[in-house]
Amino acid sequence: MRIDFEAVVLGGGAAGLSAALALGRATRRVLLATCGSPRNTPAHAAHNVFTRDGTAPAGLVRFGRQQLAPYHVVIRVQCPMTGAKRETH
Repeated sequence: MRIDFEAVVLGGGAAGLSAALALGRATRRVLLATCGSPRNTPAHAAHNVFTRDGTAPAGLVRFGRQQLAPYHVVIRVQCPMTGAKRETH
């Protein structure tokens, strides 16, 4: 099955989740490609994240993915990403 995306976000940490959320809310079809765990997974807490300061990285990812559920965002856990191809119609 082929799915056409309007945007691809690489990285499923706080920044990638935020970007995917903004694009999804703007009614874009988004692919969020991630290796599964953010780079800051070993950290005790994430800081400077609006309304979630001090949240453990895994909890932040879980919360972010829950917020993406209502939108056209597909999360694909695959490492490494080997390429993407832009097609014009």
